[in-house]
Amino acid sequence: MAVHDYVISNGTGAAVRSDLNGALAAIVSNNSSATEPATMYAYQWWPDTTTGLLKIRNAANSAWVTIGTLASTNLGLLPVAGGTMNGVLAVTAGTAALPGIAVSGDLNTGIYSPGADQLAISTNGSEVARIDSSGRLLVGTSSGPSTGGLSQYAKIVTHGNTSGSVFSGIINIGRGEPATSIASNEEIGTITFSDNAGNDEDYLRRTFRDWHY
Repeated sequence: MAVHDYVISNGTGAAVRSDLNGALAAIVSNNSSATEPATMYAYQWWPDTTTGLLKIRNAANSAWVTIGTLASTNLGLLPVAGGTMNGVLAVTAGTAALPGIAVSGDLNTGIYSPGADQLAISTNGSEVARIDSSGRLLVGTSSGPSTGGLSQYAKIVTHGNTSGSVFSGIINIGRGEPATSIASNEEIGTITFSDNAGNDEDYLRRTFRDWHY
């Protein structure tokens, strides 16, 4: 381990040779030392043996930038192929146009945070759904209605976004079969109200059937 100012001073042959050997020793060890080099250069490497971190000097030669941990595989960095993280992955909040977590090659589609304690999904640069700070799923709207005197908010709120539309929201329940494969009066979907044990009451069940002739 050695550091050097990388300036070869004039001197006797033996002194110059010793100075050159010192510079070469610093090069082969990447300036590894328990303390930072006395003379620093932009983009200079420094394995800090006190902290066990690999550092590089920034472009302005005003500070060290930590690259990774010397004793860890891949310097402790997650490889491109992926792997297991043992810490928090924090990303920028982003916007609908540029979500913080985006799809490669489609950067205006992904997940972002429109505000504190909120998550939203955007496609083609526009918000299509969000979970607000009250835990409600909002589809086609960025804000849900008030309780209207009730003790709880609706947990799923859907609004239509077509001007003059008859319905404020549409829920489509369907089967993955063409209409010709479904017999008349055959069930195509059910909405059931139940308690937290899964017990439902017949009078709260609403079954939808396909009536065709």
